Amino acid sequence: MNHAVHSEESAGKIQAPRRQAERSREALAEVGIESRLHRLGDEIRELSGAPYPALLQDRARIREAIDELDAKHTTLLWVARVAKCTEGRIRERLWTDIDRALGSLERVADSLAGG
Repeated sequence: MNHAVHSEESAGKIQAPRRQAERSREALAEVGIESRLHRLGDEIRELSGAPYPALLQDRARIREAIDELDAKHTTLLWVARVAKCTEGRIRERLWTDIDRALGSLERVADSLAGG
């Protein structure tokens, strides 16, 4: 019996650094996603203040697209706040969903910026 307890303790000691390393990778990924969120916010502010949408024939549609992009960005910021307060699989899933949605918004912003 003592041997079984010792084996479980050893396994726990081996797994702890793995969990810590995994958590560190997740934290870095989360920081990267938050950084991208902030860059997207800056890009949206630039698009909103740019004079060229007013000069274009489709300015109403472009303004609408920028406003929609801004609303979705704001939603992702709130989801990120919620994700920070969760743990486990829920946290992982939220960050995965944020990352995926953010990629889509970044592509939209690039197309609106002419990139």
